[in-house]
Amino acid sequence: MDNFIDYGKLKQNLYSFYFSENPAFPGFMSMGKIDHSKIEGPVQWAKVTSNERWNVELADVKDSNGYSLGLCPNGCTALVDTGKNGITTMRDEFWLRVVSDKISE
Repeated sequence: MDNFIDYGKLKQNLYSFYFSENPAFPGFMSMGKIDHSKIEGPVQWAKVTSNERWNVELADVKDSNGYSLGLCPNGCTALVDTGKNGITTMRDEFWLRVVSDKISE
């Protein structure tokens, strides 16, 4: 990616991913642009806070109804991983307990 950016080969210095569970519409990675036909709603940007990883700062973690789970009362760092579809940590049992407690409230 750095070489594409350094040599000005991209329309924009970004890349995007489209994930699909439907085999008729396979997922893909796009370099230098966003395929807006694959997006519902506005694009939301997050500043990456590390040069080595896709770390972003979170103010809160919410469920699908917008209810705060209270997992980041003072903010926290999250790692965005396009190969995962869940939240993982080095201690998954902690997250499972915390999220399970919050959901059952």
